[in-house]
Amino acid sequence: MRATHKANLFILLSLLIAVAAIAVPSYLYYQWEQNHFKSDKYFELNSIAELKVKQIADWRKERHSDINYLFNHPFIPELLASAQQSKTFSLAKRQLFNIMLPMYKNQRYQSIQVFDARGERLFAIPDFAETHYLEIKKVFEETKKAGRPVVSDLQMHEDQIVMYLASAFLNSNNSVIGYIVLYINPFIELYPLIQYWPVLSHTSECLLVEREGNNVLCLNELRHKTGAALNLRLPISDERSPVAMAVRGIEGVVEGIDYRSVEVLAAIKKIPHSPWFIVVKIDKE
Repeated sequence: MRATHKANLFILLSLLIAVAAIAVPSYLYYQWEQNHFKSDKYFELNSIAELKVKQIADWRKERHSDINYLFNHPFIPELLASAQQSKTFSLAKRQLFNIMLPMYKNQRYQSIQVFDARGERLFAIPDFAETHYLEIKKVFEETKKAGRPVVSDLQMHEDQIVMYLASAFLNSNNSVIGYIVLYINPFIELYPLIQYWPVLSHTSECLLVEREGNNVLCLNELRHKTGAALNLRLPISDERSPVAMAVRGIEGVVEGIDYRSVEVLAAIKKIPHSPWFIVVKIDKE
């Protein structure tokens, strides 16, 4: 009996050693593989975030260049003054129209509109374009006070999201001659730029956000939530929210929980010369 018991113990011990010999290396390999995969995802997310920052920063720079081109154009102040002397589509209006038409034709602007010194519209490209007068008057005051072109933030107007580039034009007495406003529809170029993901993924998503009081405001449409742009607000106090981390000044790759209460890996970057942050994320699972 004693010999049989010893034999059984020996067999059991041998089996445990054999299982351990297989399980321990397998577990260590699994851990290494998991860490390696996570490291690859960190690198991928960070690379995509850097790409998005460059694309959005370049997009903003190009828009600034357009309004600055008009602001510094040597003939526009004189043409604006002449255009206001006639109610018909005068030669001056035609010349202004021809200066700005190429900007409209590149399909980056919803409309381009020209106003007199009182803020009354002289003409628009296209001529049927809507004018958001309440918001535009605020932009007029801002660019007049600044003495240079201004860029508005994304804002909601009657269920439509718009953004403005505006410049006041002054005469030699520093009196306003008129204004030019470029209307941006973010669905034309900005949102597709943000939402494009360079590799195949079923859970990936990019969020453009900014701080709004004690909340984080989502600026773009999302893959997993319809109608999120300028509607989705999340508390800054949420310690595990990547978008809350962004507006609190945290950058880099983090783990957290997104607006769906799903665990995610996320890369956070600040968009230079803007109040915006980009959060590039993918489900951790």
